Amino acid sequence: MGEIFRAYKLLNRTFKLDLTDAQLFRAEAAMKLDFARSVKFPEEYTRDPERLMAEWEFKATLVPRKDPILDGCRESMRKLTETSAKKSK
Repeated sequence: MGEIFRAYKLLNRTFKLDLTDAQLFRAEAAMKLDFARSVKFPEEYTRDPERLMAEWEFKATLVPRKDPILDGCRESMRKLTETSAKKSK
């Protein structure tokens, strides 16, 4: 399972979206195709989304933010994550 698909599954569970794996897979395919087109990926893949899905996946990585989030925003983010964690239990 690809990293983005796992992220979609996490969002689906966290926000109780009740999307099926097939719906999440379609969302991943749409995102991957949109991204491939935006970075001018070879046409052999952007014209064949099934091949793109079968042969390529996103890889996630954590990198330092160019501009760190301000303290006020960090407090809001903390409250949101606490609320989401309570709801997902």
